Amino acid sequence: MSSAMALEEPDQVLLSILIALDDHRDQALSAVSSWLAQGSESLAVCQIVVAGPGDEPDIESALRGRLRPIDRFVSTPAGNVNQQFNAAFEASAARMVLFTESHVVAEAGCLSAVIRELRERPFRTAALSSRGLNRGRFPDAVEQIFDEELPGRLAAGWNLAVIRGFFIERALFEQAGRFAEPYEHFAQLILGVFMRQAGLQPRLLQDALVQHANETQVAQLWRQLTLFGRNEVQFHADNPHSWVRQHLPRCHVWEDRQRYTRRGAAIRAAASLREGARSFVTGDIRKFSKALSVAVSSLPTMVLGPAWARGKALVGLAGTVVRLHAFAWAPKLYYKAFCAMWAGMIRYGRLTEVAARLAAEARGATPLRDRQPRTGPTRENSGKVAA
Repeated sequence: MSSAMALEEPDQVLLSILIALDDHRDQALSAVSSWLAQGSESLAVCQIVVAGPGDEPDIESALRGRLRPIDRFVSTPAGNVNQQFNAAFEASAARMVLFTESHVVAEAGCLSAVIRELRERPFRTAALSSRGLNRGRFPDAVEQIFDEELPGRLAAGWNLAVIRGFFIERALFEQAGRFAEPYEHFAQLILGVFMRQAGLQPRLLQDALVQHANETQVAQLWRQLTLFGRNEVQFHADNPHSWVRQHLPRCHVWEDRQRYTRRGAAIRAAASLREGARSFVTGDIRKFSKALSVAVSSLPTMVLGPAWARGKALVGLAGTVVRLHAFAWAPKLYYKAFCAMWAGMIRYGRLTEVAARLAAEARGATPLRDRQPRTGPTRENSGKVAA
């Protein structure tokens, strides 16, 4: 069969490459073009499906003009990244799919390495190798965090559903319930839990390499990480009895949410004062001082409620940004401040969502974001893998 014939017949497609336009970081054209520029033999058995919200007509028109007859462009008005990925998946044809981002550029030979692996050492799930596309202190720090986490993910064997480049069989993705749409990038962890429960062991394709355009400024990272923190709380709040929660890292901010309420702070202060009184009577000054300190520290929350914890987190986060600029001259101190900022953004996102939900509970209302996922693993599909 000729390459031209293969391009016209979906039954011959070995791999569908699914790209969401969400957060393309000015790389959308380069990203899609990098896949279309791969070797003709490997490209002949692949399909590209791009999904976008329709809010950048010039870019989307240019992308449509570059796609081949076998490729697809799917419009997802107002759709988040998971809705875009799920829509692209729905429009795809192959038994194996590759989820990747519109700010990920494939290196020459990447696709031929993938096709070779699929034919010679078939896999059911795998991840592309990657490195940073852009250079500089800030994007290099983002890449360093990813590189440091990767060995742990490989060792754990489940948390590799990273959208830089992630393969999964069509049937497995269907069984997993696709991406849980309301939870954006946190849905990758939810899918990872399904993979672990199903006994899947992803592997890294060392010879299949892509370049990832990392964030270059605080504002870009802010959006990603605070949203991730909010999504984490949303999932735990929306799914209190889900089996998935047993296999995810605990969300202490949500579990301890009552401590951020005025009533919770008052209860804590009263308990501390009682303990302090007993310690004072018995002459245990150390315990008395500690109890008094806890009672005093509860006062701002008694007055301001959840806004106090959120405000403290924001001030702490601002401090890490100041340190980031102050230590620009010292690589180790810069990276330490960067990691603190990274964690601080996620924590601020968690506290923001907790504050919103506590406020809604106080009003007797249901938060607008409090909704069950339209997709995601269920107990029925938690351990069943198609043969």
